[in-house]
Amino acid sequence: MDKLFDKVCVVCNESVYATICALCLTDRTETWLEGKKLSMTREFRQQVRLFLDSLRKKSTMKCSMCRTETIATCHMCYLERIGGWLASKDKGMAVDFVKNFNADFSEKAFGRELYA
Repeated sequence: MDKLFDKVCVVCNESVYATICALCLTDRTETWLEGKKLSMTREFRQQVRLFLDSLRKKSTMKCSMCRTETIATCHMCYLERIGGWLASKDKGMAVDFVKNFNADFSEKAFGRELYA
């Protein structure tokens, strides 16, 4: 197996191709969210904490941004969790979030309710 793609996401068990940790994604998302709707920041932090606490540390990776060893989580699982939470609050903002963070618009990512 190619060394670059030998990390497996602890959520979906798929290979992690973008080795950006959930904490770095959270920093970027929080900055984006503060620019859109500052009042959602506290609840966003609670959602991220719940997500990170739910992860099992059975696979680690080195983040390509902060260089720390962290739990292996793929970009799509992070986007699914945060995007799903945003969709429950504001569907338009969730779509904007997905576009800004380069997720693909598949049913696997968010389910049909986002596009209804």
